[in-house]
Amino acid sequence: MQLNDNKKRDTHTRGISLVELMLYITFAFVVITFAMSLVTEAAQFYVRGREVSKIQSNGRYAMAILARDVMNTGFKTILVENAGVLSVSQFQGTWTGSAIGGTPPLDSAASFLFSPGDPADTLEIFKLEMENTDATGDVIRARYALDTSRVLWRITRIYDASTGTWGAGDTLALSSNIESFQCRFSNDGVNWVDNPTGIRHQIVAIQLELLMRTDREVDGTTAQTFIPPTGSERFLRRRYTEIVEVVNNGKLY
Repeated sequence: MQLNDNKKRDTHTRGISLVELMLYITFAFVVITFAMSLVTEAAQFYVRGREVSKIQSNGRYAMAILARDVMNTGFKTILVENAGVLSVSQFQGTWTGSAIGGTPPLDSAASFLFSPGDPADTLEIFKLEMENTDATGDVIRARYALDTSRVLWRITRIYDASTGTWGAGDTLALSSNIESFQCRFSNDGVNWVDNPTGIRHQIVAIQLELLMRTDREVDGTTAQTFIPPTGSERFLRRRYTEIVEVVNNGKLY
């Protein structure tokens, strides 16, 4: 009778076997691995979404400022009222030639300067600010250039007619992680050239293009608006292109 009691006691207190322990560990490993994969995927989704949002907002911001300046290049058309009669007049556009230093080139009536580069063009636009409907204000030059650190800069200068020099102005970093800034030009809105030398005064439209890159490498699928990664790197890229009319360019009224 005592022997049977010992057998029962041994049966209840022996614990788990090695096989059972291995099964428990394997099951726990599968559960933890699955949970970790979900956490990793969620983290990648968050990083990807943040990078996509950043490149979209930065691209729209940079392109909006670029397009605004280019659209306003030249000298504005103004409306003048004289004795109840309305008339339209426009100030001359010759500011990159004799009016602002140096010998005027063939296309000195143009309201912009351009220096081609690969991948970074340099574009300088000139615009006249109006103090009121019939009085001119300052002549402003805005220069767009991409540095070696992939930062697009906007450098603004104001022309001092009394001294014939440009003031110190302001410098603004439009956006970082820009891999390319390119411009194309058209004098009819149909045909385009990469370098407008000699015909700058005839240009009626400028095509602006920015190629932007995410700040960090990301994983996962991409939207159709983005350029997928190439090779081993995992950066997303997006190309922004906009055609802007420059209706006041080259006007000599």
